[in-house]
Amino acid sequence: MRWEEHLDCPPMVQLSGSPSQPVYLLAWIRSDADPTWRAVVTYIQQHDDQPPERVVVDVAGDRLSTLMPPAAYANVPRLHLNASGAVQPWQRPPVSDS
Repeated sequence: MRWEEHLDCPPMVQLSGSPSQPVYLLAWIRSDADPTWRAVVTYIQQHDDQPPERVVVDVAGDRLSTLMPPAAYANVPRLHLNASGAVQPWQRPPVSDS
């Protein structure tokens, strides 16, 4: 096995805004309070002569567009934030028979 196959890097997405920028997608989060998906992303920010810093933020999922093939996003964690603030893996709701 080649060394590249042992390493994993989060997939990149394009974050809309002014200016838009590529960011790494760390996870998807859905909460009991807001059923829309949010994305946890990270990027490097640098101002003037300041040292660069890593920024981790959550943004609305509809602000992202893909930059890679769909398979690149298959292993991005999907998390559920419940009303008490606990985070757990997201489970797809069962299909209704009605």
